[in-house]
Amino acid sequence: MRSYALKHHSRMRLRLSVRLVDICVYLIYITTLYWIVLGTRDDLAFYSTKSVEDIIVNSNIFREITSGEQFISYMSEVLIPALHQKKLYNHDAIKEAGVTAVYDTRLLGVVRLRQLRVKNGSCSVALKMSELHSRCGTEFSLSNEDTKNYSISWSPFDENLFRVTRGSVAWLYRTAWDSGTLP
Repeated sequence: MRSYALKHHSRMRLRLSVRLVDICVYLIYITTLYWIVLGTRDDLAFYSTKSVEDIIVNSNIFREITSGEQFISYMSEVLIPALHQKKLYNHDAIKEAGVTAVYDTRLLGVVRLRQLRVKNGSCSVALKMSELHSRCGTEFSLSNEDTKNYSISWSPFDENLFRVTRGSVAWLYRTAWDSGTLP
């Protein structure tokens, strides 16, 4: 009986030592993984992202856009120059493509704008306000996204009049999946 207890005890010690070795190897693996992942992280990445946001989104011009003309002005005077810098800070020409206005970030692909529309009638206008505004739109969500096709100038889509040209395709609805973007 004593030999059985001794064998059982030695088997338990062996199992325990195997488990302890497994735990140690796992801890070494996790420590190495954290070291690799966090060691290659740039400490200034937040500041780089913040400076790009400040140039493109947080500018006063962006907040004051209320018309198509102002949007076109913003695109040509702020967004495109910020994304495609032509000269360095010392006025030397930039030879590589994709250098942004921050100089420490580069574009990895093309910039794509996707307009999301809200269904007409997705909210109701108060009776007293109906004389001033006949329609309204609520904030965007996937449930009230307008997925209709339109012709140029947002007129109703007529398939008989539709000709595929470079400009006309832009008015057709595409899902986020089709355009390779996020909703």
